[in-house]
Amino acid sequence: MSLARAQTNSPAATSSPEPKLMSIAPRLPVADLQRSVDYYSSVLGFRSEDPNPELSEFAILCRDNCQLQLIKADRWHPPGHFTIWLQVAEVLALHSKLASLTPIEWGPEEFPYGRREFAVLDSNGHRVILSEPTDEPTTCTKANE
Repeated sequence: MSLARAQTNSPAATSSPEPKLMSIAPRLPVADLQRSVDYYSSVLGFRSEDPNPELSEFAILCRDNCQLQLIKADRWHPPGHFTIWLQVAEVLALHSKLASLTPIEWGPEEFPYGRREFAVLDSNGHRVILSEPTDEPTTCTKANE
């Protein structure tokens, strides 16, 4: 067999499709699972995918095309402060709605990278940034960049 033929028959030479990533979901450690599920459900409109949440130390929450996983903090999932970034439609309308449900940490502000954003802190101190594209001029302060 010639060298050229051997190279074309080798596993490296055959083209197989690249494995495809299907989705990503943050998994946040939380101190009180039920309180966290209640926050994301009542404030941000997520719904639980768990048929028996009272028996679990883990919850999968969904809204639209977004999934969020919450897990009871332990030595394998230490508590901390994480940031979740959500792209949304109508961020100003969402800001108006959330302002009556939870304290707004900052914003809304227009950032130099072409986004209008604001942030809230969930019941565990995790920051949730809600963002949409904008052509408006920058309004942000250096502290929020």
